[in-house]
This record gives sequence, C-alpha cells and structure tokens, in this order.
Amino acid sequence: MKCLLLILGLFLAQRASFAQDCQQVEVATSTQQRALLTEYIQECYKKHFFFEDKAVVQLVSYHNPAGQACWRLSALVDDRYQASPPAQYARLGNNILLVYQGSNDGSALPIIGNLTSRRSCIEEVVGGRVYEYAPKPSYTSSTGTPGSSEKVRVTYLSGGNTHNDLIIVFHKDGTISKLIPV
Repeated sequence: MKCLLLILGLFLAQRASFAQDCQQVEVATSTQQRALLTEYIQECYKKHFFFEDKAVVQLVSYHNPAGQACWRLSALVDDRYQASPPAQYARLGNNILLVYQGSNDGSALPIIGNLTSRRSCIEEVVGGRVYEYAPKPSYTSSTGTPGSSEKVRVTYLSGGNTHNDLIIVFHKDGTISKLIPV
C-alpha cells in the first residue's frame, strides 16, 4: 500500500512539475482574435504550409515600439522549437499554438528554467503533430580531379515568406493590421 501511495505521489509531483513547465493559456480572448487565428490556420491548410495535417502554430505575443499589442504567427511542421521550447501553449479546436513572449521587434525572448522538463511537457502536448527536424549538412563532398575529393560548403538561399509568417497589429481604436514580413 505504501509503495502504491509513493508511486501515486511521484506521478502527481511529476504532473505538477509539467504544469509549471508549460501551461495552457487562452490567447484568443475575443471573437475577433479567434476569427483571426482560425483564418490564419485555414490559410495554412489551403496553401499547404501544414503538411498532411502535421503542424503547429508559433505565436509570439509582444508590443511594438508604438506600444501596440502584436502577434507574430508562423506555421511549423517540424520540431525545431525543441531548441527553445515555450512555457505556454494554447488550443484552438484541434490545433495547437506554441505561445512565446517577444521583444518589441517580434522575436521570441530567451526562455529561462528547466528546458528538459519543459521540452518533455511540450512534446506530450504536441505529440505526433510535427515531423522530426533533420538539419541539412553544411558541407558535401565533391570530386575534383580523379581519385580525390574535397569538402564544399553548401549554402541555402531562401527568400520571401517561407514559413507563412504573419504579423497582426491590434490598434488602440479596435482595428487591426496584417503585415507580411519579407
């Protein structure tokens, strides 16, 4: 009986630790905000930024230099967020949003705390909704003269909005602006 209570206590302590490491929050507190997020997610499906129903949305909440509340939304299909897992997440229907706090330029602020436990908590929340990130090699082999090979640095060029990023600015008069970063 003591063993069962000890196991139950450890399980509850672990769950309490998970609750501290990543908390579910409500980011869409108004009808307008829910509509904006729903529209963004539908556009991600329509434009195939979500591949085979695998993806999550990264939401960075911040205030711009003018003091206006802003969201920076990005579609993520792989688990690159594991390098800096968020402390908060939200749900909108069947979709998961990873919620970060940001600086006034929209970049996510550094996360402090126990990354290992936060990573496992977010992994439990996300489950199989993303692909495993496989970094591309920065070097490849090239054969120059017969019988010899040399290392050649690989560079990747990308332009435009490769992650379907969208910035939403909430103006003080109740209107919104949508900006697409390039």
